[in-house]
Amino acid sequence: MILKIFNYFPLPWAKLLALKTLGVKVSYNSGVLDSYIDSDFVIIKDNVILGEGSIIMSSMIVGEFLIIKRVILEEGSTIGAFSVISPGTIVEKGAILGMGSYTKINQHLKAHSIYIGRSAKNLNEIRNNSISNQI
Repeated sequence: MILKIFNYFPLPWAKLLALKTLGVKVSYNSGVLDSYIDSDFVIIKDNVILGEGSIIMSSMIVGEFLIIKRVILEEGSTIGAFSVISPGTIVEKGAILGMGSYTKINQHLKAHSIYIGRSAKNLNEIRNNSISNQI
């Protein structure tokens, strides 16, 4: 709740400072305004952009199980608005997760690729499948 206050600060690094205080490994040149980030087991590297309302979860309850996994957002990755990153997700350098998309637990988003959907799928794979279905 206290982090929500930092979304309204005129200084964008104020929320980054608060996240660092809570143990999130985040670079000062990343954009994380108005997003929810679990404070444990999350690594956000340089030039990462989190869209408005995006959620980064390092823990999740599924049935009777508590899943806790490290989440890594590599350099230059972009997470679209209102997207959800599940525990164990690794977003490689330059990868993009489209708006409103969800990742599966332990999903690996490859470098310089675009992922969309619920659950997220590589856009190139979607294009290739739709083209082969039309032939």
